[in-house]
Amino acid sequence: MFSLVVPYYIDTWYPESSVTTVYQAPIPYEPVALPPDPVVIPPAVVPEPPRDDIDRAWSLLGQQEHEQAFGAFDAIGRAGPHAAEARIGHAVVAAITGRLAVGARSMRDAIALDAAALHALPQEPPVGDTLADLVPRYEHAAEEIVTANDATFMIAALLYLLGDLDGAQVRILTVDEVGDDAASTRNLRERIEAAIEQREANARSAPTP
Repeated sequence: MFSLVVPYYIDTWYPESSVTTVYQAPIPYEPVALPPDPVVIPPAVVPEPPRDDIDRAWSLLGQQEHEQAFGAFDAIGRAGPHAAEARIGHAVVAAITGRLAVGARSMRDAIALDAAALHALPQEPPVGDTLADLVPRYEHAAEEIVTANDATFMIAALLYLLGDLDGAQVRILTVDEVGDDAASTRNLRERIEAAIEQREANARSAPTP
């Protein structure tokens, strides 16, 4: 507790003169408490979710256990941190097993969710070799099996994965021109355009022989 000194006055009379005497009396008061400094709480570190299930699904695809891989990717792709990646695998396995419409739809779902998941697809054989075989399947697919728009979208995604950026851009612009404004179309177009810009920037910065 602290004391505040406050003066007050008392008139004292003396026979010969009038004198004013000043006294100082302490007045107790409580100090005002200042708010405490804010406590900075560091962000929680979220551990990387385990990849056991998704790695097993890719392994099944690599071993050409297509039906088992299809079921594994389907289960993982319904929810969870690896859903987009699983839908990429689901799309490829569906196309391999002749489910072309399911493959195109899963590819759209995956890219709408996270287009970066495209890079999770293994490029080594036999998966990488299979991608090139899927392109003509979609090019010649009947309209009653898969719509022309979905087939063209799937071809654009496959060509992107195969590194044919120019071919992928032609296909995705074809989808875009018919008024397809789905999130999957926008995301794939932006990823293709970004890859082309990066390729051109690399070419400009390359040393001249």
